[in-house]
Amino acid sequence: MKSKLTVREVEKNDIQHIVGYWNNSTTEELLAMGIDVNNIEPLKNLGGRLEKQLELSNEDKAAFVLVAMLDEKPVGHCYVNNLIFGKEAFMHLHIWQSTTHKKGIGSEMVRQSIPHFFEKLKLQTLFCEPAAMNPGPNKTLEKIGFKFIKKHITIPAGWTFQLEVNRWEMTLESFQNKF
Repeated sequence: MKSKLTVREVEKNDIQHIVGYWNNSTTEELLAMGIDVNNIEPLKNLGGRLEKQLELSNEDKAAFVLVAMLDEKPVGHCYVNNLIFGKEAFMHLHIWQSTTHKKGIGSEMVRQSIPHFFEKLKLQTLFCEPAAMNPGPNKTLEKIGFKFIKKHITIPAGWTFQLEVNRWEMTLESFQNKF
């Protein structure tokens, strides 16, 4: 029997899995994601911040989180932050167990998440900035239809260190043509 992947909006009982993912990641895994292990203070109250987002309308959210379900079990999350409702957002994705890496789950999670982001958040542009040195997400974004914009050095989030990233974008027009 073939496994079935779906995505849905985060629910309160999913928060423990998201927080657990960050708390259970090794130093090596965190460093590979660009996390500054000396500055993980922003991760400390992640659960509380996620719960607050559940109470807000989409127009008022700072982040919008989807959970990937593989055969009805949560296996990862795809979210946007730096969200300006009706305009733009930056997408991120995380697969929680390394045993599910390199099996197409991330690509399918992104493919299924994109319509939610454009439709529920009324986006004009969706960006994603994976580490330039990480070929997996860069290949996925290109394959799905994101357009490469530039390579630059930035601090992508409050708990990351400065790193070189590739900026990819999908506009509303390209979304409508692809999906």
